[in-house]
Amino acid sequence: MQMKTVLIVLSLTLLLLVSCAPKAPTVMPVKPVMPEVPVTGPTEQVVSDIESSVADIDTLDKELDTSELDQLDAELAELDALDFG
Repeated sequence: MQMKTVLIVLSLTLLLLVSCAPKAPTVMPVKPVMPEVPVTGPTEQVVSDIESSVADIDTLDKELDTSELDQLDAELAELDALDFG
């Protein structure tokens, strides 16, 4: 009987020690703070870049002459129209 009493007392003591032990603080995950980037409107540099890009496209369009392709299409249409049989 005395052994059971000692076991019960030791178990309660151990339970008391464990429940009163200092616990590790719970750390909440910190959300990274993003720096605020000021939003600005379009600048003159951006506008001039777009204008130069449009001018480059116009120049390339003028350099690409498709008249030879149109002639080739016309000749192929004539060949299709011929009856070889």
